[in-house]
Amino acid sequence: LRIKKLDIFVLKSFCMLFMGTFFICLFIFMMQFLWRYVDEMVGKIGDDCPCTVFFYSALSLVPASLPLAILLAALITFGNFGERFELLAMKQPVFLY
Repeated sequence: LRIKKLDIFVLKSFCMLFMGTFFICLFIFMMQFLWRYVDEMVGKIGDDCPCTVFFYSALSLVPASLPLAILLAALITFGNFGERFELLAMKQPVFLY
């Protein structure tokens, strides 16, 4: 099983965008969680660190943000390829003589 240079290029482009979109989607869901439950958390947070609340809520929001991040990263990746005419270059047959 050989990995081609083109596969590495597509995977590298996708992974860079995936990490960014994943953290953006997770941030948006975390802000939604914060605005929804800020009334209940204001008086009850005392000695406990609010970071633990955000950590556990972030873990529960990962399954919601992961599919969105994959979809957005794929759309942006292939949109960038189409904009820079890299999809056209991928379709061209390579003749090795």
